[in-house]
Amino acid sequence: MKTLKISLFTAFVSLTLFSCSKIADKVSGGTLTSGKCEIKANISGAVSGKYESVLIASMLTKSPDLINLTTTTTSLPIKTFMITLPGDVKVGTYNNLMAKDEFWAFSYTHNTSDVGQAEETLFVTPLENKAPNFTVTVTKLTSEEIEGTFSGTMTNPKTGTKTITISNGSFKGKF
Repeated sequence: MKTLKISLFTAFVSLTLFSCSKIADKVSGGTLTSGKCEIKANISGAVSGKYESVLIASMLTKSPDLINLTTTTTSLPIKTFMITLPGDVKVGTYNNLMAKDEFWAFSYTHNTSDVGQAEETLFVTPLENKAPNFTVTVTKLTSEEIEGTFSGTMTNPKTGTKTITISNGSFKGKF
């Protein structure tokens, strides 16, 4: 009888642990499925911290004109990263993104308040002239996947003075 109880307890604990790991895989990490993406970055400046997206709160879309990766965190403070690339982007490194190239856009939103309050700070790559301090490298691009890295300075368009620096930025997604 004691052996049966121990066996049942062991089975219950194992089932619980494996079930939790499957749920965790769906929330962060895990395998990318079609239409999902992942974005990671270190952020310093006006706001700082480590950004790591949540797989379940991500979306990757592709059209002939645009590739759009959007991710959000699910814990407070809520943070959102959006990356828009031209639909015809190729593997390579891109510097000094020009404003006339409207298909290049990076934005980061950091909510600095509690739920129910709308105090957030938006940071974008400069929309005027060019983004001289921003680099994007597309390292992999197939009909099914995209991967790359990014780094540089982003500015709050409201103030024009608050900036953040992105380092070790990476993205990947599955079409």
